[in-house]
Amino acid sequence: MLFSGFKHTSACKSADRVAFFILAFLVLATSCVGLQKNYLGKSKRQNLLAPISNGQIEAREAQRKEVTHRTDSVLQRIVLKKNIENHLMANDLNQIYYDFGMQVDNDRFFNYLLHRGGLRRDSLTSLQKYGASKLLLAAAEYERQYQCDKTLRRALNAGDAANNIPRKVIRKSRNYLYSPKVRRRLKQSRNGGAYPSDSILAQLPKTNIFKAAFYSIYQHNDRLHSALHNAFSYLGKTFFSSKPNKIIRRSQRENAEKLLSQLQAGDIVLSKSSGYLTNQVIPGYFTHASIWLDVKNRRKYPVNAEKLGRESKREVTINDRAMAESTTIGGVHISSLRDFAHAQTYLILRPKRLDSDQKMEVMSNILKQIKKGYDFNFDIESSDLINCTELVFLAYDFVDWETHYFMGKYAIFPDDILQTALHNNMFEIAALLDNGKLVQYPDTKAVLSLIGQ
Repeated sequence: MLFSGFKHTSACKSADRVAFFILAFLVLATSCVGLQKNYLGKSKRQNLLAPISNGQIEAREAQRKEVTHRTDSVLQRIVLKKNIENHLMANDLNQIYYDFGMQVDNDRFFNYLLHRGGLRRDSLTSLQKYGASKLLLAAAEYERQYQCDKTLRRALNAGDAANNIPRKVIRKSRNYLYSPKVRRRLKQSRNGGAYPSDSILAQLPKTNIFKAAFYSIYQHNDRLHSALHNAFSYLGKTFFSSKPNKIIRRSQRENAEKLLSQLQAGDIVLSKSSGYLTNQVIPGYFTHASIWLDVKNRRKYPVNAEKLGRESKREVTINDRAMAESTTIGGVHISSLRDFAHAQTYLILRPKRLDSDQKMEVMSNILKQIKKGYDFNFDIESSDLINCTELVFLAYDFVDWETHYFMGKYAIFPDDILQTALHNNMFEIAALLDNGKLVQYPDTKAVLSLIGQ
């Protein structure tokens, strides 16, 4: 009896230890998210004492409602389209990134209100509590809009430099939304004032320490997906990135001059070159795609689309940076024809009947991607990294491009761009340059025979 009692006492102590460690783990998992460490981090210190008017707050709230309504419409359209296309369309992807960037920028304003005057441990001002409550309401909107679609959720969590979207915003906003520490802090703060917050808090979903810990730990396999995404990028940079050849051969100069005589603004150039390891991975005949901007710009990177539009009437040479492309070594950048023309075969695809607004939209879409890294994952549904064909895909987002299901994701390859152009009357094949021989407006059969069809 004494021995059995000893066993029972030891078992109780072990169970108490386990319960203690579980409780400690839950507290630790949920206590790291607070007002100071919300999903946007600490607001910048400059101008934290600048006056805030009611008009500024009302304008931000009106903008938020407008963007939320537009985003809901886009999401409804995406649901309907994905039943047919099975992947995100380029124009929807661009719109989602743009709208979400505006939403996050709006959140930065309320985060700025939260940090005005510094955060005290004992209380918050009415304005600070209002800012924190608006961030919670925004996090609830993200929960409703993006959490159910893993493609959108993962794409937005990857971040996007073009629209000033930091990484892991959706994931961090959920932790902020369900943080008991945040709710407790707001309830303990004094009420009243010109900025009521209790009505906002009443709209939020219920939470507790267990729910907060569950959402903090369980991420719908997003962590694994992100790890694989980063692993492919690392392996691609390690094994497939090769430094460009700085020697400009005579044939390269001749190719550049011949291409320059045929190119017009907005032309898509498909090329095939040998000697690169990535050519062994990319299926099809052509291995690279780029877009000719037809602007004289000696700066490393252009400032904006309007400035380039004003320069479009100036004469361009093979030494001017005017070819937008994404390469394994440099990511998305603008090259000169002299540096670009090192391939053996080039095919110029020309969009027809583009109005000035569409041309400016294409230019703007291109410039947004400048300086992004190369996408070795070949994933068209995520824009944190961009490869050469994805640059065309996003630039001409009003075109229904042919795609492939490749390695568990949707991708677009240079031959897909060609097949789209062959079956879409908005394109024409303007020229073919093959081993130094130039043919203007080549016959479709000649092009198909070139790629083995």
